[in-house]
Amino acid sequence: CSMVITKRIAPCPSPQLLDLWKNTFGEAEANLETPQIDGSELDNNMDILYLAEDGQTLAGSIHATLPNHARTLCGLSGMCVAPRYRGIGLSRTLFAHMMSYLEGSGTNAFFLGTNNPIAAKLYASFGFGFLPGSNVMAKFKAGSFLDFSRHLYSLPPKTFQIVSGSPAMRIPIIPLVLLQTNQFLLDCNTGLFSSAAVTQKSCMGLYQKYVSLCTAGGSYFGVLNENGTLGAVASIMPTPSGHRIDYFCCDSFSSTIPELLNTCFSKFPASYFCVSAIDFEKQACLSSLGFKKKTSTTLQFGSFYLPCFTYSKD
Repeated sequence: CSMVITKRIAPCPSPQLLDLWKNTFGEAEANLETPQIDGSELDNNMDILYLAEDGQTLAGSIHATLPNHARTLCGLSGMCVAPRYRGIGLSRTLFAHMMSYLEGSGTNAFFLGTNNPIAAKLYASFGFGFLPGSNVMAKFKAGSFLDFSRHLYSLPPKTFQIVSGSPAMRIPIIPLVLLQTNQFLLDCNTGLFSSAAVTQKSCMGLYQKYVSLCTAGGSYFGVLNENGTLGAVASIMPTPSGHRIDYFCCDSFSSTIPELLNTCFSKFPASYFCVSAIDFEKQACLSSLGFKKKTSTTLQFGSFYLPCFTYSKD
C-alpha cells in the first residue's frame, strides 16, 4: 500500500472519518466528536488529527483536543485503524506521530480512556499508566513536574473568576474529576462519583455529561484560578421540585465555593441542593453557608440507589 500520514487541524469535516469512527466505536460515540472536528469549538479548543490514508482510502486516525487557554493539557481519542489495515503497526505509527507533535509543542499532560487491553499495552509503551480507580490512562511529560495533581491543585487561588460552562472545560474537567477527594458523589446532576469510590469508566466523555445537562434545560459554571486551572464546577438541573444544585471542587478551591453558589442562586433563586448522606464535608459546607437540611431522599443512578439529603434556605 502507498500509506501517507497527514496532520490536519479542525475544521476537518470528513464523512470517511466519521464512518471509520462509527464502525469502530459505534454511532453514538462517533457523533460526540463531531463538534470537535467540524470547527464548532474553535473559540475554545484546538483539535488535531493524524490520518493514515492509502490512496483515497482512510486507513486510520488519532485525534487530540487542546484547550486554547491551557495548551499544556491534552485529551486523546479517535485512535483506530480500519480492519484491513490492522496488524501492520499502523496504530503505533499514528500514535507516535501525534505524541511527537504534542510533546514538541509543549504539552505536559495527556489523558485518554480505554478498556481494551491491547490498546492499553500500546499506550503503556509510550509511558501512559492508569489513574487510580479509573479506565483513564495518563502521561506526564518527563521533567515537567513529578506530581501533576499537586502542580495543578495544591495552592489556593490568588485570584479567581466564575465562568459559564463551555467547551473550554472539555479537557480541564478530566483531571479535576479524577482527583480523589473526600467527596463521594461529585455531582448528582451528571452522575459523577469520586474515583476513590466508584470506577470512572469515562475520559473524553466526561464533558458530554454537561452537554446533556444543558440539553435537559440545565446549566453549569466553573471556577478558574489566575493560571486558568479549573478547580470547581457547579451544575443546576430543573426538577419537579425546583432547580437542583450540586458542586464539587479540589480542596484548595474550597474558598471559592460561596461565590460559585451565589452565582448559581442569582440565576435560579428558588433552588435546592441534593447531597449524598455520606458526604459529610459538603453537608458541613452548606450548613456553614446558612443552608438547612430539609428532607431525606433517594437518587437512582442506573441500578444504584443512593441515600441523600436536600438542603435549602427556605
